Amino acid sequence: MLESPLPALLVVFALFGLTTIVHEQPVVSAHEFREDLVPWNLNTNKDAGKNVLQYSTSRPEGNHTPSPRNWRELPVYTILLDKFADGDPVNNDFFSTMFEHDQNEINLRFGGDIRGLLNHLDYIQGMGIRVIYIAGTPFLNMPWQADSYSALDFSILDPHWGIIDEWRAFIDELHNRGMYFMADFTVGTMGDFIGFKGHLNTSTPFSLAEYDAVWKRPAYAPWGMEEYPDFKQRAKPIVPTAYILDG
Repeated sequence: MLESPLPALLVVFALFGLTTIVHEQPVVSAHEFREDLVPWNLNTNKDAGKNVLQYSTSRPEGNHTPSPRNWRELPVYTILLDKFADGDPVNNDFFSTMFEHDQNEINLRFGGDIRGLLNHLDYIQGMGIRVIYIAGTPFLNMPWQADSYSALDFSILDPHWGIIDEWRAFIDELHNRGMYFMADFTVGTMGDFIGFKGHLNTSTPFSLAEYDAVWKRPAYAPWGMEEYPDFKQRAKPIVPTAYILDG
């Protein structure tokens, strides 16, 4: 599933994302390689710098499983991974904040992860399921973002769900069972890093006048990522101009 070349989708996202943020730097900007993120990083090219076109990855085993002939023929099971099964409690409070794991709080993380899902494949396969679709991106979210619909970066996996080797083991086991995995790619809902000046923690009143957009720089951003790593810029963020019906 994680074959090279890595994500033409990353390039697509970068290009579409740039329609809402003005840059003074080259059009394609990317998260630079970090040694401390290796267990979760899809990109293995240390020399890629900020050029997403130089990202690369490979499966150590070199194996590849083709897609099924017709996805519509296969029963699909949709899972909110955080709410399914906790296979590794150690990663529940990965960033050691008070806003991550609480099994009694539905708005925070329950603790489900890819190891927990792997441990329950007999149950899912027993229902006749052939495809597992995980709702919400597997990529990095804010510590409390249990639904995983607010990605901060599209090359770093969320540590609450497991490391890249655990994902590979899960996908390999699916394929061994004649099953498949489908990932969600939530480019339309990114992390809440940008807000309207003067209204960062309140509802912004409707107005035809433009508001100034600013970086919110949340206090608990994972691994110090206060801005989208894939969109580093010197200028402040600028939202698109809004027009009324008569132009």
